[in-house]
Amino acid sequence: MAISLERVSRTYPGADSPALSDVSLAIESGEFVSIVGPSGSGKSTLLNVLGLLDRASSGRLAIRGQAVDAASERSLDTMRLRLIGFVFQSSNVIGDDSVISNAAIGLRVQGVPMDERASAALDALEFVGLEHKRKVQAKLLSGGERQRLAIARAIATHPRIILADEPTGNLDSNNSRRVIEYLRKLNSEGVTVIVITHDVDVANQADRRIEIRDGRITSDVETKSQPMPQPRVPVDLEPFGAASQQSWVSRTVCSLMDDWGDAVSALSARTLRTMLLILAFAIAIGGMTGALGISSTTSNAINNRLAIASQDRLSISIEDGPGVLRDDFDGLRSGVDRIARLPHVVGASYVYSAVPADVHITRVRPSDLEPETPLSLHSSSKNYFNDFGIELIPHNIRSALDDPLAGPLAVVSTKAAIALDIPYSKKSGPAAGVSIWIDDQLVPIVGVFEPGPNFPEYADSVFVNASIMRAVSRSDLKVQVRTEKGFSAAIARVAPLAYSPSDPGKAKVDVTADIQSIRQDVSNDLGSLIALLSLVLMLLAIITAASSMYLTVQNRSAEIALRRAIGSSRWLICRSFILEGFIVGMTAGSLGGIIGTVTTLCVSWIQAWPPVLPPELWLVGVLLGATTGIVSAIYPAWVASRQDPAIAIRA
Repeated sequence: MAISLERVSRTYPGADSPALSDVSLAIESGEFVSIVGPSGSGKSTLLNVLGLLDRASSGRLAIRGQAVDAASERSLDTMRLRLIGFVFQSSNVIGDDSVISNAAIGLRVQGVPMDERASAALDALEFVGLEHKRKVQAKLLSGGERQRLAIARAIATHPRIILADEPTGNLDSNNSRRVIEYLRKLNSEGVTVIVITHDVDVANQADRRIEIRDGRITSDVETKSQPMPQPRVPVDLEPFGAASQQSWVSRTVCSLMDDWGDAVSALSARTLRTMLLILAFAIAIGGMTGALGISSTTSNAINNRLAIASQDRLSISIEDGPGVLRDDFDGLRSGVDRIARLPHVVGASYVYSAVPADVHITRVRPSDLEPETPLSLHSSSKNYFNDFGIELIPHNIRSALDDPLAGPLAVVSTKAAIALDIPYSKKSGPAAGVSIWIDDQLVPIVGVFEPGPNFPEYADSVFVNASIMRAVSRSDLKVQVRTEKGFSAAIARVAPLAYSPSDPGKAKVDVTADIQSIRQDVSNDLGSLIALLSLVLMLLAIITAASSMYLTVQNRSAEIALRRAIGSSRWLICRSFILEGFIVGMTAGSLGGIIGTVTTLCVSWIQAWPPVLPPELWLVGVLLGATTGIVSAIYPAWVASRQDPAIAIRA
């Protein structure tokens, strides 16, 4: 016996009455049965139960003598795959795939080797007269041809039972007749055929007609008296036994190749959507890898500068700066001169500094508001600019800056000159007669300077002679020392004693000791910033990709339902979508690695930095792409695998 139902009922949640009520039915192997009834009578529900797409609420169902009421989801998938072939009203072909690929879908799920699969699919196409269109895309077929293709797809796996749901509902009379002829031919070869229809002419072509109304069988009559055909092939013989005889390695390789082919086919069929998705991923991954490259390049550039500074520079803090300036200026000069005479010292200069909060610098009147850019105030030795390579324009004003008895005068950085609206020339310096107010004192501007990239702390600064700094209540006094390369550490040990032989504690070296920690802090800060930026970019990429793939799942619900109906497991559906995400991520990761590399090179060229391109940068892009592609596909894949085929097939 092909199918047996005993007191089967099916009630849907929220329904007022059951869709099937106490149905008992037996269909023998090799029968041609039609099930008829008005819309809403329960025909489709009965088909879903017979085809194992839906479970009965109560009663007993057996397929070929095997009870399926308590069978697992995987067991039901296997039974549909091995025993049942579906022909739906709308054909449900995959339009972007070729005709022969559509015919071979069930064989692919069965794991039939590719050569046998092609042969069996071609045989099925020959049965319905479509072998000449095997390479044509299914969407280019006519309605009748699509329905014939659906029959070929159903019979390619050698099913024992064909379930046809309104197979002629969308066809003209000529095509309807051809479809029924094919079903008749299948039945003559021993296949059990069950047709759900509302067409009386189609129903009368069957050997037995069952009528259903309000979920109950109201009539069950034989329409023809001819003897039941005998199966040409023993019904217990498994089709394509060679597939099950393959080694697990061969089956695994074949399955992986099929999965890959399905994923590539699905992506290539939606070219624009795939390209946009890859582009969104690539931009995010390119931004991330570019950020990593720029971080490495920037960190390297800063570390190089700090390394250079640590090789030939050191800074010494002097206690009680204002007191030294006021009471012991000659002692300061002498101490600096002694440091300058040490072996391997190129130059030594003092620098007084006052922060913007302690001085008031304006252009026209002392009561005016200060510029928006805060300006700091400094005073230094006459040779400071020369020793440390700071360009001063004009060059002949250094001696005046070092004279505490000279009248007030100042030089300003180029940025400070712009902030104070001071006209100047890069050749001759400031215009004649220009002055500024420092607190309540009018100070002539005698020069401008460009601190350069090695002294960014002086970018917004005003340098004055020592006489003006005496009026500042708080100031910081340092001795800046420039040494031959590699001797800064050695000079740091003896400089305090050279400055004040009687009291070396007055001078404390405060830069060289911290240079390594500064370099480490710079690297750590950049790393944290880049990590945060990268995380945001990747989250955006994952959300974008997941949204796109979720919409794809909704658009492909009919295809997913078809694959589930013919026996695809939930895991097979799930891994197909995950593999699509993996392919998109891998492609986008490769492209993103290139984008990141090019971005790093461009930024390095603009900043005149030596580019640092970690060798693993491209690999990082690929791995990130693959990982995020898989992550973004997990939820859509889960949604796809959980779709109810009985509902989705009619969506």
